[in-house]
Amino acid sequence: MKAAFTLAILFFCAHAMAAGSQDAAPVPQCSREELKGYAAPPEATAAHRQFALPFIAYPAQSQMAGDWDWHLTLMIDPDGHVACYANRDKDGKAYRLNAPRQKIIQELGNWHYLPFEKDGTPAAAIVSESIDEWRVPEHHTPMPEVPMEQVHITLERTACFGACPTYRVELSGNGQVTYVGGDIVDVDGTHNFNVSVRDLEAMLRSIRERDIWSIPYENTMVQDAPGCELTLTMGGESHRIQCGYSAAGYAPAYADLLKQLEGMAKTTGWISLSKETISQLQAENFDFHSAAAGKILFRAIVHRSTRDEQAMLQLIQLGAPLDEDDGNGAVFEYVGMSVIDTALIRRRSNLIEPLIAAGALDTNGVRDQAKIDSAFVAAILGGDLDLIKKIWKIAGSTPHPSLTADGKSVARFVTAPHGDRDRPWQGYAIVRWLAFVGCDLHGENARGETLLQIAERAEDARLVRFLREAGLDAPTQSIRH
Repeated sequence: MKAAFTLAILFFCAHAMAAGSQDAAPVPQCSREELKGYAAPPEATAAHRQFALPFIAYPAQSQMAGDWDWHLTLMIDPDGHVACYANRDKDGKAYRLNAPRQKIIQELGNWHYLPFEKDGTPAAAIVSESIDEWRVPEHHTPMPEVPMEQVHITLERTACFGACPTYRVELSGNGQVTYVGGDIVDVDGTHNFNVSVRDLEAMLRSIRERDIWSIPYENTMVQDAPGCELTLTMGGESHRIQCGYSAAGYAPAYADLLKQLEGMAKTTGWISLSKETISQLQAENFDFHSAAAGKILFRAIVHRSTRDEQAMLQLIQLGAPLDEDDGNGAVFEYVGMSVIDTALIRRRSNLIEPLIAAGALDTNGVRDQAKIDSAFVAAILGGDLDLIKKIWKIAGSTPHPSLTADGKSVARFVTAPHGDRDRPWQGYAIVRWLAFVGCDLHGENARGETLLQIAERAEDARLVRFLREAGLDAPTQSIRH
């Protein structure tokens, strides 16, 4: 108890020193208008900050009304001083202000940033600062001293109700790392490699400095949140703690440690394929002609978070099979689709020509009309006119893909806007082009919507006018659910 109390005093002292020792002039709350200015990105905020961001350490038995984090929105004037603050979360709800939080607000006048600039001139900026809060462990428990070969660290992340990556990483004191991928990751299965023992020793020192061994295990899982568990094994003794959303006030104490551990285990590259991941797979003599390689390619194409298309191109060039889907259902809505169809739906423009060249539309070396027709529908679903035109030019047993699927017009696959800023809706251009090549614009999609209804919902006056002039002026029908 004495060690925990001393540690708490040190934390509060560090907090007071970080905020500055001078009396600060009171800082008012911001109006809504004052918060409508230039919003500085997080990296710029950190680079301009001229003080150590304070934190709050609470006694072990403290209970927080709400989450164990606190975010302040600040308006910084052109001189780099805090002009006003907002004490509200992303939903506009005010954070509860206990005594330590009030103390930090009283000290905002001492905070200073390098002036932000707009068009080369100092300007006001809106920044968001996250104040770490955690509980000090009630008792200090010394971590065992053992040789490095007896050190073993395991981090496991488990599923949530949404699309949360699941995987386990194990680090041994001899430098061996094992990654085991599960769902919602590009690379699944078991992969082994080695890291520097010196780096592991540095991480172990960090674990001791943060007194991680003293943090108790509390089974406080949060519904719909991903699970996260860290296990430290030192010789014959093990210690488990929960991390992430269910950490119950201890998470900030080891947030940097988790980043360090996951960086060492290269988890970012396993979750979202990268060129570095390809190099790692090559180093372990991975079979790029295997079904596992095909599944990696499929997942990487489907997952929106994976942006390194050069890595996907490498997989194609290395011979990854093009007839594999995600067999375990991690991206269940795409199970059964071909790789090229998923690439067209995801608008992976840079992959289409290489996939075609690799035989994605062939069967036994010959263009397969059924695959071409399916790719044409996928391109329409993807909503990119250039890709639609590209597939239209491919001949199989007929000069062009079919304008019908299951006896109905392919126009029914024109989708409504998705609200994606990176993918502007091309509905008007696509419908006009489909009409130009002779496609019937009548009919309904799976939700019972006509093209006219889609156009009206998209508030696309040009498309509405075009469709009505084309004779699609039937009364609006209710959408079937």
